[in-house]
Amino acid sequence: ILGGGIWSMAASDDHRHLAVGCEDGHVRIVKVSTMETVLTLPHHEAKCLSLAWSGDMVVGGMTDGHLLVWNVSLANKTAVKKHQMNANIN
Repeated sequence: ILGGGIWSMAASDDHRHLAVGCEDGHVRIVKVSTMETVLTLPHHEAKCLSLAWSGDMVVGGMTDGHLLVWNVSLANKTAVKKHQMNANIN
């Protein structure tokens, strides 16, 4: 139902939804009360290792070094920002 194994997970600010990073590379929004997938965010080629919520925004850290930001209130319009992160921190 969730596309294989789970790589990452984060609860929404109101604890009504989970963002779940799945084995198949998708991030799914799951309603906690029913455990039903209510939204599948735009697919990325890499797996999502970390997730965080801030209001309607979900941020995912991907295995290829990208940081993706989804606005889940606009997700049906595929509102996604993609940033390449530099691994070197000075």
